[in-house]
Amino acid sequence: MGVYFWLFVAIIFLVIEGATSSLTSIWFTGGAIFAMILSYFTDNIILQVSVFIIVSAVLVILLRPFTKKYIHNNTENTNADRYIGQIGEVITRIEGVDKSGEVKVLGRIWRAEASEDIDVGETVKVLKIEGAHIIVEKSKGE
Repeated sequence: MGVYFWLFVAIIFLVIEGATSSLTSIWFTGGAIFAMILSYFTDNIILQVSVFIIVSAVLVILLRPFTKKYIHNNTENTNADRYIGQIGEVITRIEGVDKSGEVKVLGRIWRAEASEDIDVGETVKVLKIEGAHIIVEKSKGE
């Protein structure tokens, strides 16, 4: 395997990383670059593949924990999960093909969906949050 092969492999992993931006394939790019440099000095395919695997593994083992700790640290807690399990009141009938309406939960009005029609004034339990709306079911006297 030659220089151009490893350059192609490195570029492929860079493209994959650019498409996913999850820092999972960047480590293999480093391994491919080391294998590409080695391919200038030897045509031994087994050695090149071994260097690719070893360098990629070392990069994953040494740098992945660092990047997870400092780079993927941008999740913002919204406390929206506090609505899950809460009881609310239907203020706009949940009906129709998409079974959507509005529910008031903890003083906030949400667009809500359910698997069945639910009338205004009935109480519902919040099952989960999907984007900017909640999924509810009829409350069973809770």
